Amino acid sequence: MTRESLKDVAIALSVANLCLLGTWQRLIFANAADRFLMRHHTSPDFLAVLLNVLLLSTFFWTLLTIGRRSTNKAVSAIFRWLPILSPLFPLIRFVGVTFDNSNRLMMRMGRVPVVLLAGVCGMLLVYAIFHWRRRLRFVAELCLLAAFPLVLATSSQAAWFLLTRKPVTKVEDGYTTKPLITRSNAPRVVWLVFDEMDQRLSFLERPSTVSLPELDRLRSQSFYAVNASAAGDHTDRSMPAQITGRRVTNSEPGGADELMVNFENEKQPVPWSAQPTIFKQAHEAGLNTAIVGWYLPYCRIFQDLFTSCFWQPFGDPVNDRESTSGAMLRELRAMVPFLTRNDHIREYQSLLHQATKVVADPTFNLVLVHLPVPHAPPIYDRQTGKFTITTVGTNWYLDNLALADHALGELRQSMQSAGVWDNTTVLLSSDHPWRRSSIFDDKKDNRVPFIVKIAGHSESVRYEGAFNNVVSHDLLLNVLDGKISDPTSLANWLQEPASAQRDSEGPRIQVRGQTNKP
Repeated sequence: MTRESLKDVAIALSVANLCLLGTWQRLIFANAADRFLMRHHTSPDFLAVLLNVLLLSTFFWTLLTIGRRSTNKAVSAIFRWLPILSPLFPLIRFVGVTFDNSNRLMMRMGRVPVVLLAGVCGMLLVYAIFHWRRRLRFVAELCLLAAFPLVLATSSQAAWFLLTRKPVTKVEDGYTTKPLITRSNAPRVVWLVFDEMDQRLSFLERPSTVSLPELDRLRSQSFYAVNASAAGDHTDRSMPAQITGRRVTNSEPGGADELMVNFENEKQPVPWSAQPTIFKQAHEAGLNTAIVGWYLPYCRIFQDLFTSCFWQPFGDPVNDRESTSGAMLRELRAMVPFLTRNDHIREYQSLLHQATKVVADPTFNLVLVHLPVPHAPPIYDRQTGKFTITTVGTNWYLDNLALADHALGELRQSMQSAGVWDNTTVLLSSDHPWRRSSIFDDKKDNRVPFIVKIAGHSESVRYEGAFNNVVSHDLLLNVLDGKISDPTSLANWLQEPASAQRDSEGPRIQVRGQTNKP
């Protein structure tokens, strides 16, 4: 093999490795926060990335060989430049300038200016390549050759993983245990959390072009609190706060299976898994609990508290581990910014599928469903009623909001078909409002929806009092204990001072009847 051929091989391998840099970041360069939020990766993930490096490098080497041997100047230039330009999009995504960042830019500047700006940048790049192609190609090839040692570093770590990795335990994706036997008339609660659902845009100042029939239907039959503020501005603070009933001021991963939280007025962080939670109290009272959760690894943190648990991380679906070929396809899709939205679609679909099953199962007394909509990225077109990966502009949040409404309809239909809707108390809320709403209409509001459909009741009650939805923990415990059983008792409870709502240890569930509680 000639020196030039060896050079092409090294460049092709380097280009292929850089194209998969986003995958390598998840597999071997992840920091503590990344490892906490991601699924544990398995052998198919690492085998897939090695095969993709070989596949892509063969493709790029073929292009370089054709470009080097072709006598046609245009063909030679195109085939020698394509491999060099190929890592551009993956590298842009790796440093954080994704397609969705450009979408936010469109929301600020408008579509036409952004498209024009992109066009000008593209023309400048073509002009530079055309006029300084030899110098630029020399510099690019030199940089790619300098990056070749990265191929050896990443591939050797992947090979080491394949040789030493232990199997992932069942709590990674989720698990199901034998249900406890509770009395047949035990209270039943379904807690729906729609990620980043905004009270203002969902109800108070909803654009006239947006129709949310399921949310409006639920509101018309429920206790509707207008002024409920979010327990936190991020999921990893708001959800621990609502689940424990205590305000969380900070949170940091304490390993792949733990979240360390700082409660309000306390300096020292404590492990979330060791704190009293609504699920722990329900479990100790002999009630069956279930969770279908997104983003936070609930199943890893609370391994023994749920009768049924299912979890999906953000941007790294657990069901991709089923085969090496499936993992390969996902890694290749991740190179293209548009196609990464497919991951969010699959996360939503798998979560909703699991949720429709558990909310309809009468053996579960307490169910939490945490869904990934209307949170970004844009994945829905409310005009066509179909999923999409190409939505751009200013209205994507409204589209995802319509998808959340559709999800609520499916969950309600599933419960009605199973005959459990009327005897189930449903709390619908959110972890936080839309944090970038100011980009949309120059307004920002910390309020989130708070709708409670109490079992056996269908009257509409509007509550104007202000409170924080950290009360969800205490409220639902009181529902399970039978202390809140109608809209009037709920309104009276919310009007009580916080000190009267709960004692130093918080409300306790007193379940009467036979159980097989351990």
